[in-house]
Amino acid sequence: MQNLRLRSFRYTNVVILAAVSLLFGAAGAGMGCSAGKQPVETGGAAGSGGSAGGSGGGTTTGSPTGQGGVGGDFPVGGAGNTMNMGCDPGLPDIDDDGDGFTEAQGDCDDCNEFANPKAAEIVAEPDPANPDKPLPDPADEDCDDLIDLKDPDLQACDAGLALDSVEPMDAVKAIGFCDKEKDGTPKFIKKATWVLADGLPPGPSVDMAKFHLGHGLLDHLGDNDLPREGERMLALSSGTARNKEEPGFVSRNYNKEYSSNPPLTFNGESPACPGVVVPKSSVQDAAGIELEIEAPSNALSLEFNFNFHSYEFPQFICTQFNDFFWANFIQGNVNKNVSFDEKGNAISVNAAFLTQCDCPPSGPGICLAPPTPAPGQPQKEFDCKGIDLLQGTDFDGNTNPAQVAGWTNGGSGWLKTTVPVEPNKLIKLRFVTFDSGVSANGTKDHNVDSTTLIDKFRWHAIPAVNQTIPE
Repeated sequence: MQNLRLRSFRYTNVVILAAVSLLFGAAGAGMGCSAGKQPVETGGAAGSGGSAGGSGGGTTTGSPTGQGGVGGDFPVGGAGNTMNMGCDPGLPDIDDDGDGFTEAQGDCDDCNEFANPKAAEIVAEPDPANPDKPLPDPADEDCDDLIDLKDPDLQACDAGLALDSVEPMDAVKAIGFCDKEKDGTPKFIKKATWVLADGLPPGPSVDMAKFHLGHGLLDHLGDNDLPREGERMLALSSGTARNKEEPGFVSRNYNKEYSSNPPLTFNGESPACPGVVVPKSSVQDAAGIELEIEAPSNALSLEFNFNFHSYEFPQFICTQFNDFFWANFIQGNVNKNVSFDEKGNAISVNAAFLTQCDCPPSGPGICLAPPTPAPGQPQKEFDCKGIDLLQGTDFDGNTNPAQVAGWTNGGSGWLKTTVPVEPNKLIKLRFVTFDSGVSANGTKDHNVDSTTLIDKFRWHAIPAVNQTIPE
C-alpha cells in the first residue's frame, strides 16, 4: 500500500513522462530504476507491486494494464521503468528512495522506499480506501529474492517444538513470528523474555517449575481447538498451560504461590461492571512473555489472534475476583493494553466476547450470569453459542457442578487484535494472563484459573485502527 503523497507524486511523473515520450519517443527509458532487480513469478507484468507500496523496478517492456508501476497503481500502461524519474540506473552508491539503503547495501528496488533489507515480506492486501481495486502484483519487499508465500518468513516455523520448552524464542516461533535474516538469525525480534504481569522477570521468590507450567506450546486444546497457523500455538495460563492428558496438568485451581505488580496501565476496572474494582495490588500466578521488536521499515500495523478461556464463568461475573488477558503495547509515547471489547472492557470474564459457553435449560442461548448472584452482585447477559472450542478441555464443565448444574465454563473463541505501528521504531509487546482479586479476609485469589491461546502474528503494510474483533 502506497503512501498517498508518494502516489500523487509519481502519478504526476507519469503525466510528465507521457508528454515527454510524445516528443522524444523512448528517450526516457533510461530514467527509471535499474532493470531486472525484482524477481518475477509470472510473465506479463514489467515490475511488481506489493502491499508495502509495491515496487517499480522491472523491465522496460511494461504490461498492457500498467502493472509496471508502484503497486500496479498507474492508469497508463507500457511505461515499465520509465515511470520513476527520480531513480538513477547504475549508481549503486546512491540512495534514490531515501530509505537508508543503496543498491550496494542490498536495496533491491531503489525506487521504492518500502522495499529494502529492513522491510518485512507481506502478502498484497486490499486498499481499505479502495476495496474494489485489484490487488497489486506480488513484490519482494525484504530483498531476499523470494516473494510472498515462497518466502520462509511467511511460512510456519514451529514444527518440532516441544510442549514444555522453556526457551522464549520457541514461543516466538509458536505464535507465528518467523521473519529471519538471510543468515537465518531472527529478524525484527531483538529479545524475548518470560515475565510477570508488570514486565519484570520472575524473582527468587518464584518457584520456576510452577512458573514454567503456566506456559506451553500446544498443538491442540481439547478436541477441536487447533493452531491458527503451523503446528503449535502459545498458551499462557494462571494455572497450567496443558491439556488434560499432558504431564503437569492441574485442574482449575492451581496455586503457584507467587504475586507480582500489575501492568502499569491496569486499573482493575471493567466498564461492564460499574463500581466493581479488582484491587491493583492483587495480581497472582501471572504467566507472560515480552517481545522487544524493531518494527519493519514498511510496517504500518500488526495483528495477532488469541482465544481466552476462564473457569470464572458463570459464578464470578462482576466481582472483585477476575482473571485477565493483557496485551501491553509500548512504542514511543504509547503504553497501553491493546486487546479489549467495543466498550473498553479488558479481556476477562466480563468482556462482551465471551460466547463459548452453555447454560441451562437448553444449552446455547441467552443467559443471565451469575445464575445465583450474591446480594448486590450484578448479572450480565451472555449470548452462549455452544462449546465447540471447549469440547474435550477442562473448561467444558464448571467449577461448582452442585451449585450451577448444566452450565459450562466460558471462552471468547478466536479474536483478532490489530494495532497501528510506526516503522523502524522499537516496540515492546507483552502477553500475560493472571489471576487477581482479594477476599474480605485478605486472601488473594490463586485459584479458578484462566488460559489464553495466542497465534498467527502478522505484519501489515496498510494502516489499521486499534481494535479487537472476532477472527
